[in-house]
Amino acid sequence: MFRRTPKTERPHLIDPVAFFAAPIFGPIVFTLLTFYLFIPVLALAFGAPTYLTFGALFFWLALRNGWDSWPQIAGLGFLSNLSSAPAVAWF
Repeated sequence: MFRRTPKTERPHLIDPVAFFAAPIFGPIVFTLLTFYLFIPVLALAFGAPTYLTFGALFFWLALRNGWDSWPQIAGLGFLSNLSSAPAVAWF
């Protein structure tokens, strides 16, 4: 009914190549698969305070001056990023 396979001699219980490759390639593969999850979180934590400070100020000034078209608001966001970059680099 069941066929027995011949018993083979295994010199090692754990494959030595896998044992030595896992500590090296495990973190590399994990990082390659998940770095898109961590980079936005860190970028948000580091960039949000300055961007919100400069962005809120620029957006308030734009709405106060009557800028309401999307190209003006998009350009203002770009200028806000440019102006917050030296502040971030300073610290």
